[in-house]
This record gives sequence, C-alpha cells and structure tokens, in this order.
Amino acid sequence: MRRFYFDLVTPNQRDRDELGILLPSLDEAYLEARRAAVEISRELLLNPCRGDLNSYRFELFDQDRRLVLELPFREILNPKEAARVRPMSGVMQSLRRNMARSRELKADLAAEFQEARRSVSQALTLLSRDGPVADAAIAAPISRARED
Repeated sequence: MRRFYFDLVTPNQRDRDELGILLPSLDEAYLEARRAAVEISRELLLNPCRGDLNSYRFELFDQDRRLVLELPFREILNPKEAARVRPMSGVMQSLRRNMARSRELKADLAAEFQEARRSVSQALTLLSRDGPVADAAIAAPISRARED
C-alpha cells in the first residue's frame, strides 16, 4: 500500500491534503479522485457561490509529495469536451515521467554494478597475489573494519 495525497485546487485556493490515503496503486488513487470529484461537484452544484466547477481539479501526489496525476473536474463534468481540450490525460503524463525516471534509475544502477564489479575484480586480484604485499593489502582493511 502506498500513501497518496489529494490536493483540491480551485480558482481561489488550494486545499492541501495533509493526511493522505493508503491505496494499493495509482489506478485506485485515480478512481478515488474521480469519486471525490463527483461528490464535491454534486454538493457544489447546489451552492450558487461555488464558481466554475470546470476550473477545479485534484492534484494527486505520491508519498514523497511528487505530483503523479492531475484530474480536472471538467473531465468528469464534460468528458467529451475534456477529450478535445486535453487529449493527453494526466495518467499518460505521469507514465511518461515515471518511464523517464525509471530509465535514469536503471542507468544509475548499471553504473553502481559496474563499480561493484571493478571493486570485486581488484579484490580478487589482490587475493590471488602471493607474498607479504597481498597479505598487507588484505589485512589493512580488515584491521580498519575491526577498529570501527
């Protein structure tokens, strides 16, 4: 389960969600945001001072407060118009950001593995040597580790 935060953004203010909700996936968070948007819209339609509901939106954040999804109320209130106005959904934008981040992490991980392989190769080279130089090279790090 991951924690998601649902900030409600209106033309006049931002209501920051400080508690969040534990949900199993981004898909579930999206569905929860849709349910909440429908409920809020229903309540606000009875209020003549509500303003334009089409300008309301939810911004969903992950547990690190990174924006993962935007859900404009117009997508719920006027789905056909929203499709024309905004062909790329928040989910697609989120997927693209996540894919780019995954590529970065994969490259970082590959570099770390390469460094680890180099270190292991050097250690094996030192271990395979005969004589006091190899013994000293092995003993020094071990004795430092014991001192720590």
